[in-house]
Amino acid sequence: MLTTSTWRSSLAADVAPFPFQVYERRSPGSGEALPTLELLGADAMPLVIATAEEGLVQWQKFNAAQRAEILAGAAMILRAHQQDDAQTLAAETGKSDQEACGELHRAIQTFEWLATQSAVLDTRLDICKSEKCKLEAFPLGIALAVVPWNYPAVVGARKIGAMLLAGCAVIVKPSEVACSPLFAFKAALVAAGMPPATLSIVLGKGEDVVPSLISSERIHAVSFTGSSAVGRQVSALAGLHLLKCVTELGGNAPVILLDDCDIEKTAQALVDYKFELAGQSCNAPDRVYIPAHLNEQFQTALLTCLKRSDFVATGMAPMINFDSVARMEALVLNAIDSGARLLAGGQKLSPNSHYFPATILADVPEHADVMIDEIFGPILSLSTYQTVGEAIKLANGSRYGFASYVFGADLERAEKIGRALKAGYVVFNGLSGVHPALPVGGIDQSGTGLEGGEMGIQEFLRWRLSRYHDIAQ
Repeated sequence: MLTTSTWRSSLAADVAPFPFQVYERRSPGSGEALPTLELLGADAMPLVIATAEEGLVQWQKFNAAQRAEILAGAAMILRAHQQDDAQTLAAETGKSDQEACGELHRAIQTFEWLATQSAVLDTRLDICKSEKCKLEAFPLGIALAVVPWNYPAVVGARKIGAMLLAGCAVIVKPSEVACSPLFAFKAALVAAGMPPATLSIVLGKGEDVVPSLISSERIHAVSFTGSSAVGRQVSALAGLHLLKCVTELGGNAPVILLDDCDIEKTAQALVDYKFELAGQSCNAPDRVYIPAHLNEQFQTALLTCLKRSDFVATGMAPMINFDSVARMEALVLNAIDSGARLLAGGQKLSPNSHYFPATILADVPEHADVMIDEIFGPILSLSTYQTVGEAIKLANGSRYGFASYVFGADLERAEKIGRALKAGYVVFNGLSGVHPALPVGGIDQSGTGLEGGEMGIQEFLRWRLSRYHDIAQ
């Protein structure tokens, strides 16, 4: 567990001479004081970049297999400290110790899987039968990773691990809300043999440090996870400087229930996944489209599952701040004013609380804000359809395109519907986190590029073609 009372940016160089802003934090769940942060500003970014440049030179002395060994070694170290690190993460985010430990387990799995993938960088020969040539992989250079608060361990491991395996030096800008996993990652990586300058952790406001880093023209790629509004700004600035840019942004994930789905199991799956971390996830299911003749039966099953769930029995995670609670209240009021019926929840639990209850709305019209905007909270909206074609049209009505879900016993039929959905990925008959081997990404307002899997590593590589001719012939 990281127990120091003040945390500062972690470079290989001393950041003490630079002015900083003190950022005080409290746990959204308990209200207890958390370690304060010393936030750097734009004036410190030249040092950050110079450190990364030195780190890149040092990291290039390690081949892909050696870099993979360091990732594997870091995973072993992190596994040994998983319980303590989970307590810190739980305090920062409001997750239960079990939820935080589960996230760290998935992050460690990500490092372990990446450690088996050094062959992705192998030189490729015989790619053309008509001439001698080869393709060689090179790192893009210095990569900037902007990591969100809600799943900093999983998202951080996915970004940092892929960048490091590709051979990049990494500058990571975590959320001020939850940054402890990134410090744990760096400590483990350095202990496993990574040069300290290869990974820099920059504490600072995004609007202060990210534009300075991108505009420096000394970094070569950026990977951003966050809201669509900020993602557009980051993408525009990266495009201006011709940087590779990968973004994972907002969503309003639709769920289509087919008439042959298992209603009880589907209802249970939705409750279990939707209300984890109070729905504060970009791939959480938000809009559920139900065959009209099954509407009443499904609503009953859903309410039954919610009432017997841990989210009612032992409580749900808090919203991350008071503004998020107020936004949930506004979304519910707008939906009711638009004609929706409130089946459960809908009001904050106390005036000065970060907690908002699991909320279910029925008969929600398509013009209500909950059907249009990103929810990022514990509101599940139900609507009905008469034909499958109508369900597909409704599901595709959002400007987002991250995750979509289809439940039905006839998998061939479900897959046909899935192919018609506007989504970066589609899940059939279940909801769960994504294995490290699988690439995910959004379309439209939900992002660009891919994270995870071999394709996620490829995002931080450039391939050089060499062709060989015999001038004497």
